[in-house]
Amino acid sequence: MPQSHHLPTRLTFGKECWAYYSIQPADSAVVFVHGLQGHATGTWMQFQSLLQNEAKCVRKDLFFFGYHSLRRSSRSSASSLLQLLQVLSDRVEELDGWPVRPNEAEYKRILVVAHSLDTIVSRRAFLMAWDNRFNWTGKLKLMLYAPAHLGGRPLNIIPKRLKRGMEFLFPTLEELLDDSKTIRSLQSDTTRALRKKGSQFLKAVKVVHGQRDNIISEAGATFCADAPSVWIDADHFQVCKPTNSFLPPLDRLREAL
Repeated sequence: MPQSHHLPTRLTFGKECWAYYSIQPADSAVVFVHGLQGHATGTWMQFQSLLQNEAKCVRKDLFFFGYHSLRRSSRSSASSLLQLLQVLSDRVEELDGWPVRPNEAEYKRILVVAHSLDTIVSRRAFLMAWDNRFNWTGKLKLMLYAPAHLGGRPLNIIPKRLKRGMEFLFPTLEELLDDSKTIRSLQSDTTRALRKKGSQFLKAVKVVHGQRDNIISEAGATFCADAPSVWIDADHFQVCKPTNSFLPPLDRLREAL
């Protein structure tokens, strides 16, 4: 398949953000957002290269958003993600390195793909968009890998020698615990919003869990009105990392594109 995307462009959003603009004018965008201790691009392994050989992505711009996942609260990170979504939704021509395209180009659809902690961050960003009554929320879609929106065991991924006092130094660790105030608020706010017309974008269209995940609590349990979970043979970290020899993460994303 011939080259489908330009070389990556660094954007001024969050901690780190990269754009892979399609060579053909894009009609939609896919935004990847990592989890706890993740990386804007590293979390997703070979998604960057594999998607550039994916027929369904020929007219899709790819964005990889990074944020401060340990030292800032989930609401703070959500506000940073919301800034990116606002520009993608109604001022896309302001992006760094925006390629030459027809005037008044805009995305018809923006799929946010979140892993682990970022399921909380992304859901809160969506709720912020809802609370502000932005007129572009109908473009948004949400796909989740190993979602932590029902809590988890975040200390399992912290080296033992560093665990003492970690929840006090890094607020997101406490937010991820089962039945935390953050989790309860996210559930109640989403449930309340879903009672109103125009809020269906708050439902995840695809939820993927790893069968060997020992980090996420209640894996497979439905959050509010999300789509039923699907499972792949992976742990918490592999679940969102496709390679040429391990394609299930890509296969599940392909279904949501």
